[in-house]
Amino acid sequence: MSGCGEWKKPTKRNPLYKGKWKAPYIDNPAYKGVWHPRQIPNPDYFEDLHPSKLTPIGAIGFELWTLQDGILFDNIYIGKSEKEASHLAETLWRPKYDSEVAEGVKDTPKSGWKDLLQDLFVALGEFTNALVKDPLKAVTEKPNIALVVLGFPVVIFVILIAAFTMVRFFLSFFFSHFLLRVSKNLWVSCNCILGR
Repeated sequence: MSGCGEWKKPTKRNPLYKGKWKAPYIDNPAYKGVWHPRQIPNPDYFEDLHPSKLTPIGAIGFELWTLQDGILFDNIYIGKSEKEASHLAETLWRPKYDSEVAEGVKDTPKSGWKDLLQDLFVALGEFTNALVKDPLKAVTEKPNIALVVLGFPVVIFVILIAAFTMVRFFLSFFFSHFLLRVSKNLWVSCNCILGR
């Protein structure tokens, strides 16, 4: 009968039903408790009671990945004395910083597309000026800019050749199928007219 909803098979009580089935538990006489990994003695184990006592540091290294050149590190202090660190900062870092501020060089990093494009155009201008004076020296001093300037026309040329080849291929493919169909239809129509 329509309108009564989805049909469901009628159910009836099962007098033998005992609830959801669960695996029966039986005693295990060999059970020794929750398993833990075995603890065995390690002859190489030792406890470092003074982890801050290090061997003397002879050098320091930085591993950086950057696309900028001209990054310099100086005035690196490794020690425990805050007084000594502030003294070194006042005697070494402060005079250099003051002279840079006086010259107009700031520590704030540039950000944004405008700054990036401005830096790019300044670098390209410097490179082209150096390229006019001494091409070999300009290329050896700034190889990354030389690669961009000299590689850009090559990349554009390759892209144009690839685009021209693709267009030529698609046009030849399309016209070959189109002309083939037209010629077949023309042949059929000519045969019909001639009565063959």
